Amino acid sequence: MAASYPDAPTPGTGAAGSAPPSELVAFLTLLRRRKWIIILFTLLGLGLALALAFRAEPVYRAQVLLQVNSPAGGQSSANDVLVADIGQAKTYKELITDRTFLTAAAAAPGIGLDPDELIPRVSATAVAETQLVKLQVDGPSPAEARRLAQSLAEYTVGQVAAQGRRNARQQSAALQSRLDTSQAELERLRATRADVTAGGDATAATALEDQIRGLEAAVLQLQEQIYSGEARATTLSVTNAATALPSPVSPRPLLSAVVGTFFGLVIGTALAFVRHQLDRRVRSVEEIEQIFGEPVLAAIPVVRGRAGLHDGALANAFDVLRANLAIVARRTTAKVYTVTSSRENEGKTFTTIGLGLALARAGRRVVLVDADLRRRGLSLELEAERRPGLTEALHGDGAVDEYLVAAAEGMHLLPAGAGNERPPTLLDTRAFDDALAELRTLYDVILVDTPPLLNMADSVLVSGRTDGVLVVVRANTATRPDLTAVADQLRSGRFAVLGEVMHSTDTAAADYTSYNAPAARRRLPLLRGARSRA
Repeated sequence: MAASYPDAPTPGTGAAGSAPPSELVAFLTLLRRRKWIIILFTLLGLGLALALAFRAEPVYRAQVLLQVNSPAGGQSSANDVLVADIGQAKTYKELITDRTFLTAAAAAPGIGLDPDELIPRVSATAVAETQLVKLQVDGPSPAEARRLAQSLAEYTVGQVAAQGRRNARQQSAALQSRLDTSQAELERLRATRADVTAGGDATAATALEDQIRGLEAAVLQLQEQIYSGEARATTLSVTNAATALPSPVSPRPLLSAVVGTFFGLVIGTALAFVRHQLDRRVRSVEEIEQIFGEPVLAAIPVVRGRAGLHDGALANAFDVLRANLAIVARRTTAKVYTVTSSRENEGKTFTTIGLGLALARAGRRVVLVDADLRRRGLSLELEAERRPGLTEALHGDGAVDEYLVAAAEGMHLLPAGAGNERPPTLLDTRAFDDALAELRTLYDVILVDTPPLLNMADSVLVSGRTDGVLVVVRANTATRPDLTAVADQLRSGRFAVLGEVMHSTDTAAADYTSYNAPAARRRLPLLRGARSRA
């Protein structure tokens, strides 16, 4: 009866049934990986803000209110006067903060500051919907701030009053000129009326009388305007004495700390994001699966010497790989697998050996084929680099089974051999096809270790002759551009990519040993005559 398997692993977790991570998860992962950059700049922002706050001289602020006063008169209603005063308040607010005005005020009695020192200290606002202008002045102490605010307010009131008087005098002079002209015209008309009346022309006398009455009314109005002109000038007044806040408005350590921390956090997060974008190395299962669109079948711990990790845990990790590989290939008759990577030193040879042992422990007949005829890494690992093997078999010097080397757990090895031919010349032959066909009849699983895919034709030639490809990826070493190039190359050749195997130092041994682990540490069986390095 055929074996029943669960669903195949899906991209996102390397296991069955989980959806790909959200953008929020990806962002949180970025924060976790770059947390020290974020923490460092957050602390720097906080420290810098507090240092500046405690080193800064305290600044106190005083304020005084000025009121706009426009006398009612003529036909203007009280509401019209109020609206005019509100507009005038905005005008005086601009006057008080004008650089030219403050430059003149700086030299006034009671102020006595350099203009460049006074100007930054002064601010003014028109109180909304009122006749009031709020004048604020900063100083090194409450008393100094009050003195400056009061002096500047009084100077402003005096300047506005003086300007009002000047305007009134100019207006009076203009009105007086019109009055003199009107009075001279009135005397002329009166003399003309007397002559017309003496001549007996009643109609002309009546017309002249009407002109005289109109001109007399105009003269009277001009006289009233001249007499009341100065009293009608708009003025400013100080509504209350200047007051100062008892506590400084600057510095404010708590606010500085909050602002500094915020900007430090923002800058740190931005730098972490930039660093993440510039770092082209892959670090997670999700990144690998996003590139290939195929599941990561297992995450294998990176072992630095066999004493660095329980060998039983390492064997369990390869058992996970064996089980997931069986799930992925359950609907096929796949027997021959290419094991490759993007670049060297990513762990493909180590993966070939570990997966072979896992399959052998499960009772499968396994042979490892060293098709890396350039470096012969698999043969070197198993101390079979001097033995004849695949090269000799492809030259026709003997049958494939004559070069097989027995190893532990019933596993066998076909060494690379010692030929000097260019590898693509040997691998792109009918002899290689025949060799794989013969091995299919002898073994349940054939694992073919090949050179890295990038910039070499060897792996492409081998992958086209096998049933599936396993891509080994070393986290924190392999880069996104390299893996993208590998994925594109495999897709363009329509090779059967079964999944990826990730080697990572972040993979904890406990992930594979916490359940039903034996009390004694179990050693991973070594290949006969193999070296101990990983």
